[in-house]
Amino acid sequence: MRLNPVLAAAAGLTAACLWPAAGPALAGGFDVGNGEVWQKLVKAPAFTLPTAADGVQDGLARYKGKVRIIDFWATWCPPCREEIPGFVSLQKRYAKKGLVVLGLSVDQDAAAPAQFAAANGINYPVLMANAATKAAYGGIRGIPTTFVVGRKGFIYKKYVGAVDAATFEADVKALL
Repeated sequence: MRLNPVLAAAAGLTAACLWPAAGPALAGGFDVGNGEVWQKLVKAPAFTLPTAADGVQDGLARYKGKVRIIDFWATWCPPCREEIPGFVSLQKRYAKKGLVVLGLSVDQDAAAPAQFAAANGINYPVLMANAATKAAYGGIRGIPTTFVVGRKGFIYKKYVGAVDAATFEADVKALL
């Protein structure tokens, strides 16, 4: 079940790990949420960030031409942790067909996500998100926040809060 994180928070539910931070809509676009197909073509903002494991720079441009799932998450966020096995499974099943999952951790230091990734068999890049990247993606107000990006680099869908793996798989299939 998908819940609106703002309404869930008001009701005392934990659909997403939220924090009070207003942010702008995506540059050149607008902020739609929870799985609505974007009606306006908005390019996913480029980023280059250090990996959690070894600090090597990696970014969106490296995966040009692939379907990308960009997941803003943290190790301390229970809904984020619940989604990860689904992302691991999707990466395993669809990598050869052109999918890459990118985990953008909002943890304060890289040690926690690097340890979590190793302990939980994360098979996709885990990068350390910074303030500029969060702002470029419309100001991440709650996590998990996940963007599904098509092969040509346009945002297809945005989800705020935990989403089941079957929903992401349907999106991936539609874009592959």
